[in-house]
Amino acid sequence: MRLYALDELIFCGRDLPASQIIGLMLALPATPPVAYKILPEASAYIIGSSRKDAPGNYYALHSALNLHQPGPARAKRLLDVSSAAALLLLGPLLVWFQIDRQAFVHNAVAVLRGRATWVGLRHTPGPAQARPAVLSPADAAGGPLGADAKRHLELLYAKNYAPGQDVGILWRCWRRLGQAVGPSAAEK
Repeated sequence: MRLYALDELIFCGRDLPASQIIGLMLALPATPPVAYKILPEASAYIIGSSRKDAPGNYYALHSALNLHQPGPARAKRLLDVSSAAALLLLGPLLVWFQIDRQAFVHNAVAVLRGRATWVGLRHTPGPAQARPAVLSPADAAGGPLGADAKRHLELLYAKNYAPGQDVGILWRCWRRLGQAVGPSAAEK
């Protein structure tokens, strides 16, 4: 554990019986502290918590994200194209309210060309073919959020995606359409 600075250990129930997992957990030293989790055999969920008074993080091996399904992806692209065209038409009025006027026009053109999307995952790794996003669902939450909260909001967005979510986020965050595309500056 010292060699790799291990802070979390996940046991596989398929490879080890429960008695051996418990024995290994008891045999490992208390310092440095290590969070233990177990992947039960034939399960898609990892169970465990880092502390006795905390529910722990949710891990799913095969989580179906609605955002990456063909139908919702087509609807998202159609919404991106139509909203980018409308925003470019309204650009002479909207550009004065943007953080960065040039970036607003650049972002609208990038969305129109399919090189970016208005709303997407900025704080959570997505598939390699995912387009960089101008806004995140976390941007519409208001107030400062921690990295875990941002990732959780994005996971919920991707899992339960519907085009109406993008419309709502665009409506609430229209003044931020001129911000840099991609991961937030704090995460670079």
